[in-house]
This record gives sequence, C-alpha cells and structure tokens, in this order.
Amino acid sequence: MIRKIFFIALTIFYLSGSILTIDAVHAKELCVNNSLNKFQNQVKDEQVNVQDGPYVFWIGHHAIVQYVCNNQKITHHFEVTDSINIASSCEDTSITYKISADPPSPESDTFVGATKIFAISDIHGNFEQLIKLLKGNKIIDNNLHWNWGNGHLVIIGDVFDRGEKVTEALWFIYQLEKQARKDGGQVHFVLGNHEIMVLRGDLRYVNKKYTTITSRKLKIKVQDLYGPETELGRWLRSKNVIIKINNILFVHAGISPVLPKRNYTIEKVNQIIRKSIDVRDYAIRFNEELELLYGSEGPLWYRGYIMDRDDIPMATEEQVISILAFYHAEAVVVGHTIIDTLTSYFGGHVFAIETGIHEGAEGEALIWENGKFYRSNVHGQREFLK
Repeated sequence: MIRKIFFIALTIFYLSGSILTIDAVHAKELCVNNSLNKFQNQVKDEQVNVQDGPYVFWIGHHAIVQYVCNNQKITHHFEVTDSINIASSCEDTSITYKISADPPSPESDTFVGATKIFAISDIHGNFEQLIKLLKGNKIIDNNLHWNWGNGHLVIIGDVFDRGEKVTEALWFIYQLEKQARKDGGQVHFVLGNHEIMVLRGDLRYVNKKYTTITSRKLKIKVQDLYGPETELGRWLRSKNVIIKINNILFVHAGISPVLPKRNYTIEKVNQIIRKSIDVRDYAIRFNEELELLYGSEGPLWYRGYIMDRDDIPMATEEQVISILAFYHAEAVVVGHTIIDTLTSYFGGHVFAIETGIHEGAEGEALIWENGKFYRSNVHGQREFLK
C-alpha cells in the first residue's frame, strides 16, 4: 500500500514537473515585465465609465452584436443574407464596420512585387501610439483612412494584451485592410504570442477592463469574445504566423535553426498553427510538433537573434544565413524582444523592431523602399540602416 501511494505521488510530481517545464517558457515573460505595472490593468473598479465593442457572434447568418455602453450591456440582432454595417461604438454610430456572413478564407503568406513596406510590432492595446506612428509616416490620413497607395503595412503581432484599447486597435486594422486593398495596397496582421495566448485562454496579461467589466457584463469569457464563431475571432484565425514579402520574412519572434532542419516551410507552419489554435492544452503538451511550434524555439517565442540564454543560445551568423537560404530570403524582421531602438543584426540580415511602445516609448517603425531599410519615428523622420 505504501509503495502504491509512493508511486502515485511520484507520478503526480513527474507530470507536474513536465507541465511546469513547458509553462516556464511562457512564464519567463513575467520576469521582464515588472516595469509595466503602471501601464497595465488600469481599470480598478466599475466606477470607471467603460465603452467597449462591438463584439459580433455568428449563429449561421444570424449576427448578435454586443457593446458595453457606460458599463451596461447593449445587444442587437440581425439576420444577414450577405453583409451589413454595424456601428463602431456606442458613442459614434456615424462610423460603421461592414461585416459579412461568410467567414474569410485563410490569407496568402507570400507576396511579390511590393515597392514599399512599413512594419511595426507590439502595440499591446496602445491605440493612440499606433495612430501617431501611422499618421506621422503618412500611412493614414487625418481621418484615419489608408493613405499609402500600393504600399504594404505589416503589423507583426501583439496587438493584444496590457493596454485598454485592444478592441479599437483590432477594428481599426480590420477596416484599414479593406481600404488598402481598394487602393492596391495591403495590410498584414501577423499573429504574435499574445494573440495566440488570448485565443487559447491564457489571460495573464489582459487588461482588467476586459476581464472585470466587459467579460463580466457580457457574461462571456474573454477568450470566447474571440471564439471561432465571432467576427474578430474568425478574422484572426485567417491570419498567418510567418509571411514573406519579396525576399523579406516577417515573423513575430523569430525563426529558430531547428525549423528549417525539420523542413518547416512557411506554408506548413501557418497551416499547423491555424488548425491547432483551438485544441486543448494536452493536445499540445503531448504532441512533439505542436510543442515545438508553440514553445521557445517556435516562431511565437524564439528570442535567439537578440538574446543569449542557457536554454536557447543566441544564433550564429552562419545559422541565420542558413535559415534565410532555406526560405529563399535575404532578411527577417522580428518583434517580441524589446530593444532601445530599431536595430539590424547579423550584417543586416535581421531587423528587430520591438521598441517598447507598451512601456511608454513613442515607438519606431521599419521602412523598406527602393531596396533599402530605414528606421522611422512618429514624426516620419527616417534614418538609413546599414
């Protein structure tokens, strides 16, 4: 009997240790975010006047549209044969979003012929700073409409979490995509680790506005506000984790040397993650392929271009060149790991663009035009990157 109890206890300890080891990859971010406390979770109680939405839930061709207006739930029902326009907020019904009953198809992950590219990352709900960067560089006009012709705007992940204007940022990008296409341009929303975390129910970094007010008033879990039968949820599930424009790769965290070694093409990575976003945790824990792609050597978490750690050593220039050769690319652009200023590494093969917008910095953007890379600030002042 004693031996049996010991065996059960040992088994529990072993399984707990395995789970903690896997989760430690995600928990490490906690160590670098202590300075964020004054910027996140600013909604302390329901005395704050909260406006949020719209959240659109689809039941066939029936759309249920919900808002939180002055902390109260507002619900509208629509039968949709094709598409409808819904109000952008409780306070401004003059601005509308066009939504379609038909879900979007998975987006392409490879593009050629781009003449100019503008890339930013890690907005984390700081909608105002996103707008300043785009307006300052004339990507949008004073009315927040697309203003960059046939250019490509790339947002490489982490629009979610920390800040209190995630909803506004998401719908703005949603609209801007459509405006850009009409002008021959493109807006690319590449998924980051924080998008995947929220979609999968990891809410550690979600602003309290959403957890204590929106979610509670609507009586819907935060992750279910972006479920596969919601407008924002199915839009997000059409996005990619890695894209390639001309000969430049864009990925939230990075592409580790192990991916090309295992023949993970861009298409393969995007398909696997898209199909597994909604699986249970144990399906990832006990699947070697998913554990790799969702772990510290996967495209959502890899920091090896910038940081040298015991578990994940910094990549060598030889490895970076080998990675780029596998994907027939000349450079890779990443966010995720905070740096002081937008910087190139490995002789201009890696460009790191996460400049701490969510920590209160103005932020910077990467511009590619006429074969050259530039760093640009909120005033549109460019500096050539060697």
